[in-house]
Amino acid sequence: MNKPSVSAGVVAGVALGAAALGAAAVAVRAACLQVARTRNGLARVKRVHDEGGDEVRVLVQGGVYQSASYVGERWAEPVFAYYRAFDDVFEAEDAMRDAYGHGINRMLMLGGGGFAYPKFALMSHKVLRMDVIEYDGEITRLARRWFYLDELEHAVGDRLRVITAEARSYLGVTSVGHRRYDVVVSDCFGGAEPVRELATVEALRLVRAA
Repeated sequence: MNKPSVSAGVVAGVALGAAALGAAAVAVRAACLQVARTRNGLARVKRVHDEGGDEVRVLVQGGVYQSASYVGERWAEPVFAYYRAFDDVFEAEDAMRDAYGHGINRMLMLGGGGFAYPKFALMSHKVLRMDVIEYDGEITRLARRWFYLDELEHAVGDRLRVITAEARSYLGVTSVGHRRYDVVVSDCFGGAEPVRELATVEALRLVRAA
């Protein structure tokens, strides 16, 4: 009997979908909180409000929303629907337990941004451990200042590892046995463009190996 191929599951969040969902989720009236120079050009942190009037911080780069976070008590709650869609992978946990004797315990997230999905996943799944690859240290600094990454690190401790690296290179390291994961989630894009180096057959083979 073949084991279900869930241990190397890939959930892809693409930039165009993120842009469309972001535009629908928040209103256009915005106040700029910070401008930062990153490896992909200027990034802006803006304060906007959703349709219900709740305050939302958004990370804007290349003319699209890269990430978003509610302000205050809802800081770990996803703003965009595609963040919640990543969590559908946990529907495979029963099949994994039958096949491997454990559920989804270790996850690799390619692309940190505002750490929207890591906040939701780690606060929702208390045994989950996650490594998040973000290749731009300035983006991580913005996440700590404006998007509650510091709160998340305090809340979950060593269940979260933030690694500054290029995602494709890191996959090459894991593929030779450095670390193993139950799930790989990709949320890498720059502006309105997905990262092409991760959208190849070779990259998916590295994901499978990890």
